Amino acid sequence: MKNKRMEASANEKSFDVYADNYDQILENNLKIITSDTSKFARYKVEYLLSKNLAPERILDFGCGNGKATKFLKQAFPKAELWGCDVSEKTIHLAKKNHPDVQFFFINRPEDLDNYTETFDLIFISCVVHHIALHKRLPWVKSLANSLSPGGKIAIFEHNPYNPITRYCVATCEFDSEAVLLSLGECKKLFQTELSYISGQYTLFFPWRTYFFESVERLLTWLPLGGQYCIILEKI
Repeated sequence: MKNKRMEASANEKSFDVYADNYDQILENNLKIITSDTSKFARYKVEYLLSKNLAPERILDFGCGNGKATKFLKQAFPKAELWGCDVSEKTIHLAKKNHPDVQFFFINRPEDLDNYTETFDLIFISCVVHHIALHKRLPWVKSLANSLSPGGKIAIFEHNPYNPITRYCVATCEFDSEAVLLSLGECKKLFQTELSYISGQYTLFFPWRTYFFESVERLLTWLPLGGQYCIILEKI
């Protein structure tokens, strides 16, 4: 198992090859669950709203083509919004979709360090499992450096203990080299630089209705949700 994890982490793919049909691949992968994948981006932003965050500057780290951008703009209309990604082609699409947002390309942790701006909130949606194991800590350090004092990082990740999640990741073309990490592993990784605030399991149901979301709020302790969210702060 260890060798497989190390091998997977050492062979990262460029997401440029998926830029044009990323959404279609995702929809095909999740068709047994839903035909509207945008609702998963929406639920994450709504989750952040429930935490009473009031950031003035937000960074969408690993923003892709800007799928969550629309919801971040709606949720935090007064905030200055930035986005970055390791795929140049995807960044071009994000700029086209949201010309009023400041997007930029990064390839290494040092690239993020070159930006003098700091952020009150860094939003990271299902990105960490794509980062090679030996590169995760350098990225965490750069992300922590990019936070303003009191700034927070919200990390949403796939829960490896959920069988449906594992199936979707195993059958998704652009997740073929992903290495999932548990809530505990993610917490330990980011706690090397930041102070832990909370961690909860989320997305127990693909159906986003008032009833199912109400039930989910009672299950956040149960490690069977499709995803989880941890929030950390720069002291």
